[in-house]
Amino acid sequence: MGRSLDVALLFCVLCIAASQLHSTPAAPTPDSTISPRPSVAQFPPPPTDPERASLRRASLAPPVRGNADAAMERLAKWATLDADPLRRTFANSGDLYGFVESHLARATAGDGAASYYIYLALDECRPYLRMNAEEARALAQRMQPDLSSAAVEEEQSWNRDATRCARFAGGDLSQIVATLGDQRPGAENEYGSVLFERAADAGFPPAVAERALREPGYDPAQRETMLRRALRSGNADVYWQLFRHSWSADAAQAPASLAWLIEACRNGYDCSADATWFRTGDCADGSEHCLPAQSALAHYWYSAPTSARESALALAQQIEAAAKSSRWDDVPMPAVRDLEQAFAESAMPIEE
Repeated sequence: MGRSLDVALLFCVLCIAASQLHSTPAAPTPDSTISPRPSVAQFPPPPTDPERASLRRASLAPPVRGNADAAMERLAKWATLDADPLRRTFANSGDLYGFVESHLARATAGDGAASYYIYLALDECRPYLRMNAEEARALAQRMQPDLSSAAVEEEQSWNRDATRCARFAGGDLSQIVATLGDQRPGAENEYGSVLFERAADAGFPPAVAERALREPGYDPAQRETMLRRALRSGNADVYWQLFRHSWSADAAQAPASLAWLIEACRNGYDCSADATWFRTGDCADGSEHCLPAQSALAHYWYSAPTSARESALALAQQIEAAAKSSRWDDVPMPAVRDLEQAFAESAMPIEE
């Protein structure tokens, strides 16, 4: 089918899935065997400068003590800037094509962080990788009637993606192809999966955590080992992924979810009202009923029952103690034993 015929399909794709920053990327290409890992003695590697900055920032965070609601209000006022420069640059970039170009050399040299954020960029811009500039303009024109009647956040989210990804439509992908080498997939929209695998193989903590939570083909023991490896880094993105994977306002599940979000905010994740993962991500379809000036942390905190909030505070203190001691046996880990069944069910064909 010619590229000109892809536009109708892409229209549906973009209506259904306006990109959610770092929230629901496409599942990475599965690997039948667990990739070689650094030995336990080698992992985790020494903290990078951004990780050191995150650890210093956590040491300055308001303590999660005393009255639970008051503690969260203090933390919400403090956690208003992403402490990781690369993550912040990706989130604030208005040109992901340029972002990818500027980080390809590092990714080619084996830098796991660069590979991971290129993966996120390519994942966000997947539809545009197979379009030319004229098709992208036509799609934008066709979307306008629907966007004019959509929620403000949904319109902002779609327009943000269109701006960030515009240069991929008809752009030169030769540098990306050169970086992929003989691992280049047949379809452009699968390019990102190769960079994800490289990031995870390099031991970049957010990629390792994502592999444990979202990639099929691992047993529960392997998943738990990967998560504990990732947690040792103190990377706020790892905490955030555990929150995102498990979030539910249900009284039974909310405490653990909120605890991971609290620790993500304390360790340098942007938890403000304007955080892109929240405002143009979670709030985009209107289902979360986000308030205009309410922070991401306050939104989820007050979405949970009072009893769950009290429990979450205690669990957050438990996670904080585990991080200081590097002992992760008693923290609220996700039910990884259920993941393989969920992957199998999601892969089942739909009966007519």
